[in-house]
Amino acid sequence: MIDQKECKHIDPAVLPGLILAAYTGEETRTTGGENIANPPFVIRGINYLITERQDPVGLFLKGFVLKYGISIQFAPNLDAAEKYLQSAQSLGVGSASIELEYLHNHRRALSKIESIHTDSNRYDEWAIKATSAITAEISAFTDG
Repeated sequence: MIDQKECKHIDPAVLPGLILAAYTGEETRTTGGENIANPPFVIRGINYLITERQDPVGLFLKGFVLKYGISIQFAPNLDAAEKYLQSAQSLGVGSASIELEYLHNHRRALSKIESIHTDSNRYDEWAIKATSAITAEISAFTDG
């Protein structure tokens, strides 16, 4: 049983994969056909990896989620995504290089799109606050 409320009870080797599965959940279903999307778990898991575990994979996942948006209907934060991905890359997360390589194409394609959805779950707020959180979150990796 996976405790979705307390990330500290999840095996650290499994947590990034669970976060990614919950993030892509709008298209990922269990064998019973249930959708496994769980944006609150994605946010909790990423925040846990960054603040509690100081795992560079957390920086990558935050950059990845910010690049594509927490959910399909919410706008990404490409400026913050780029900074998180650059930090993850500098700390040895190879996948960050791939995401950075295509960031400019992504930025151009999304430059005229605006979200028209209400943010009752405050997902947009999390993405916007990422811009101000960058310095503190990344400094924990470089100062320690």
